[in-house]
Amino acid sequence: MSRWTPEETSRLMADAGQMFMQNVNHLKAAGIWPDVDEDERKFLQAGIDEISEQQRIDAGWLAESITCLLWALKIIPGMPSYDQESSHEIVNALPANSIKDLIKQAHLRPEEEIKKQRNIAELWHWRARTRELQEEGYLFQLPSGYTIEQVIELAALKGAENGDLPHPIRSDFAARGKPYRDLSLEEFAVLTSIAQERHKALNWLCGFSSSGLWKDTPTDT
Repeated sequence: MSRWTPEETSRLMADAGQMFMQNVNHLKAAGIWPDVDEDERKFLQAGIDEISEQQRIDAGWLAESITCLLWALKIIPGMPSYDQESSHEIVNALPANSIKDLIKQAHLRPEEEIKKQRNIAELWHWRARTRELQEEGYLFQLPSGYTIEQVIELAALKGAENGDLPHPIRSDFAARGKPYRDLSLEEFAVLTSIAQERHKALNWLCGFSSSGLWKDTPTDT
């Protein structure tokens, strides 16, 4: 954009503003605008030059949450592995129907299937938080005779036995072809965000939010 003429920039702002307002109008027409919280409304109604870099990053990670919801609605056949980012193109899997029609046609997977996926998300999020605490030097309160490494090994074995996790690598969760503990800092940051976003979406879907609102959904592990 730094190489554009003022006219080109102005045209983009106008076109983007019109597109964003169409999204808002769709939500209003479907009667679900009252369910959009204040921060979400500000984001949806902001111009592209009014959105911060952090807001863009946060919005980008919502592809993980969207993936969970599309999977739960049987719109996509399966969930990506927890060491693989969801493509932003996943939103194109949503049928091009009106929101009202989509709501009428919505059918969830069986409750037990969704709960199982929620447990998997929580398990991956637990592994991320455990590594974070290990690196901070946190003293874990564990049963006598156990180390945190042994607990991780047991979780990895049990998860694989249940079909929730891939087969462990060197007594740890297998992630990107190596033990989770050997992930680079960049890889670790990505996998943490994947797990956290999916955990939040599935917790919300399972009714963990005290208010029913997305923003109030906990992601404790």
